[in-house]
Amino acid sequence: MPTKRTGSLRVVITATVAAALALSLVIVPAWGDTIQAQSPVQATVMIQAPGNLVAKGVAVDIDIEYQCLPGVQLEGMFVGARERFGRNIAEGFGFVDSSELGPCIGFVPQIATVRLDAFGTPFKPGTALVETELFGFDQFGFFSVTDEREVKLKPNNKK
Repeated sequence: MPTKRTGSLRVVITATVAAALALSLVIVPAWGDTIQAQSPVQATVMIQAPGNLVAKGVAVDIDIEYQCLPGVQLEGMFVGARERFGRNIAEGFGFVDSSELGPCIGFVPQIATVRLDAFGTPFKPGTALVETELFGFDQFGFFSVTDEREVKLKPNNKK
């Protein structure tokens, strides 16, 4: 059932993020939390609109704008989307790892296009709630930045 697969994926994603956070807590000294709270912004992330449907809604491509200061090591980016139409809910998730993200060159916008594969019900043209989390390490330890917004999903007109 799609619900079980989606639930399992959420468990895997949550476990991965929790493991990365736990690892950073072991690596960073106890005072790291205090410094992190006072540290300057090292990275930003913002969801771009619209999203483009792929293969009649089997997936959706979402552009994510991100920026980061030199010296920051990005580890990855999760993106998820949910769209309701009638009694159906389409869900999809995607991940980009550090090899697919550009280097941190300062607060110069860079774009990562993330493909979110639908689980069960395909996406349709309409509005989806999209969430993203960009995470990595800076001189203070592990960090993450997030964004969430409604995004119009449009048919992909590329031929």
